[in-house]
Amino acid sequence: MGLRASRSHRCRSVRTTVCAADACLSICGPGGIDLRPKARMPMPVLGSLLLTVFVAMSATAWPENGSIKGVEVLQQFLGSWETQTKIRHEGPPRRKFRTKGRAICRQTFHGRYFEFRTQSIPPGQADFQLMTYDAERDMYRQWLFDSDGYHHQAEGRWNPTRAILRWEGTTEGTSFVIEDRWVSPARLEWTLVRTDAHGRPLQTIEGSLSRVKGEHVECPHTPGSEFPSPPESCRRGSITR
Repeated sequence: MGLRASRSHRCRSVRTTVCAADACLSICGPGGIDLRPKARMPMPVLGSLLLTVFVAMSATAWPENGSIKGVEVLQQFLGSWETQTKIRHEGPPRRKFRTKGRAICRQTFHGRYFEFRTQSIPPGQADFQLMTYDAERDMYRQWLFDSDGYHHQAEGRWNPTRAILRWEGTTEGTSFVIEDRWVSPARLEWTLVRTDAHGRPLQTIEGSLSRVKGEHVECPHTPGSEFPSPPESCRRGSITR
């Protein structure tokens, strides 16, 4: 595993590159990460690489003003969840199947990132997701990796009127759009639509998150926050922090 820092004409701050096994992550400031895998990696190697990256990033400057409301949107994900998905592949061959599982989200690295881990029931499939708010660009960032070696990056925008966090990204020659829609503080419904280079649908996923009942969550207070207490959505969550 190696770590190096440099500057480039596209990066106005220090760019740090961290390498482990067959992959490198390139960091530009507190929000920008580019994943450039040379091959699919085992989850333990990927986890070690990601932890090194985000420890390095936690030492970078973090805007204290203008980012609090953005973080509060992601704080809605905190807690323990029951998950259900309905997946349809357009093929060939066409396939449809359902999955269920459990998930947990926690705020980490001084509250700058949100770590969301999902495990299928019965065990066998898992994914690891990181989310953050980029205050400089007023947008959200997401990195997802699963136990099959799939990975993607996405950029998101929050629509407060519709209570939808919409993500867009590209990977392996395909484009995808994810919409996370908050039905209530205890339930999220989401969709993913994947298309090829010509806009033809390849995959559709419909999913839901339901908070585990009987638990409680309190969001950690963000330093410099203009809010005297955690947002209401945090106090209705699923685990005590």
